[in-house]
Amino acid sequence: MDNKVRFHKHQIARAFNKAASAYNNASFLQKEVGLRLLERLMYMKIAPKHILDLGGGTGQLSEQLETIYPNASIVNLDLAHAMLCEHKTSHTLKCCADFDALPFALGQFDLIIANCALQWSNNLAVTTAQIKEVMKPNAIFIFSTFGPDTLQELKYIWGNIDSYQHVNDFIDMHHIGDILLQHKFIDPVVDRENITVTYPSAIKLMKELKSMGATNINSGRTKYLATKSSIAKVNEDYNNSFKTADEKNVYATFEIIYGLSWGVRPKDEAHKTQHIPVDTIKNISI
Repeated sequence: MDNKVRFHKHQIARAFNKAASAYNNASFLQKEVGLRLLERLMYMKIAPKHILDLGGGTGQLSEQLETIYPNASIVNLDLAHAMLCEHKTSHTLKCCADFDALPFALGQFDLIIANCALQWSNNLAVTTAQIKEVMKPNAIFIFSTFGPDTLQELKYIWGNIDSYQHVNDFIDMHHIGDILLQHKFIDPVVDRENITVTYPSAIKLMKELKSMGATNINSGRTKYLATKSSIAKVNEDYNNSFKTADEKNVYATFEIIYGLSWGVRPKDEAHKTQHIPVDTIKNISI
């Protein structure tokens, strides 16, 4: 999976730019997972001076990090400019860039955090290698991302209707752990949980996904819009197959993978002059 282009990044940026104004109201799941991620971070007795929030979007997590670490300099990096424009605080630096090609000098950050973002990496092994390069000695990398059981119900229903891919692919926990070990992260810990979310209908589920920017942009998707009849069929079959116990709603599964590890400074600093020191970043004009 990591050897092919999974996504075209301009499509990701376009989807999240469209979703930006509604994102904070729609992203209740990301907020909840972010809180659970921060709970794990609180066990680590650290006082980071430079923090990188990867895929931080509208700044929900960055704002909480400001409260937890008031003396830290925080960079919110996101691919979608409109998402960063929704981040109103003046304390966090905003950097519009692709985390598959980090624009920072080596050894810049004490803490790198990524909440529900790494599933948008085109090559997680390459992205993870870059993350390690910009970590200071003894820095922490902590993240959450979605696993392959995510939206398994929706994937099942669409699979009975046509042969196209309608749900994004997600990397499993063991593969993520292998990547961390491959790049010699120190003491990596990876675990998972399933979160079940209820919706009034499958149509409402799909609309919520769109409002979060989580549209299907895999290379295996159909090039044509789904027909009204096929969407109606999905809604009917889903509503009949995945009802909650009280039969008033339907449910969807989201597999959440959490990871935490320590990093060390890489030996090779050959590319240092090609990257940007954190203290030279200018805020995006909003």
